[in-house]
Amino acid sequence: TLIGWLATRLPLGLSDVFTLNLLAGAYGAGAVAFLTYTAVTLFRISDSFGFSVTRKQSYYVVILGAVLGALTFGLSETLWEHTIKYNPYVLTALFTALILWAMVRWWEKADRSEAVGWLFLIALLFGLDVSVHRTNLLLFPGLFVWVALRRGRTFKSVRAWGMGLLGLILGLAVHLLIIPMATRDPFLNMSNPDSLAGFYDYI
Repeated sequence: TLIGWLATRLPLGLSDVFTLNLLAGAYGAGAVAFLTYTAVTLFRISDSFGFSVTRKQSYYVVILGAVLGALTFGLSETLWEHTIKYNPYVLTALFTALILWAMVRWWEKADRSEAVGWLFLIALLFGLDVSVHRTNLLLFPGLFVWVALRRGRTFKSVRAWGMGLLGLILGLAVHLLIIPMATRDPFLNMSNPDSLAGFYDYI
């Protein structure tokens, strides 16, 4: 809703409904693009660990597979249905793609000091996505397995935990915007969460 509100304020000369539907299409395209990039990155990671054979041939096969996978996903009934109209489900698909992309990027950087920045981003994306839909919380246990497989000693790092918690808290803090929104007494104002107590009851 917040992103859609901002999009309809852009001077595009289009109706609000058409602008929002274009935005939904952009979300869907973003999800497809990030998943395609993630597929190719996974190949690069497996190659660096010596899992692939005949590098040049494998590269073309992976590119072909990524393109076919992108087309299959992009034209699938569920994504297509949600991409042609503005709703939270297509944005959640984009968040799924972003979270998976960030997890793969962390895997690449896990041995470097910058890896904690990727953990921050992953946690931030999880926190933000809770504001959209709860589906991606199903990926949360997978994140811990992912970290354990790649670099288990990350769990002993106070800095990694701190950055992860900071990202999650900042992402979840988006929910607090409901309080000033409720104080304006909008037409739809379920439970009127215009205070911290009201916000707690709302949640």
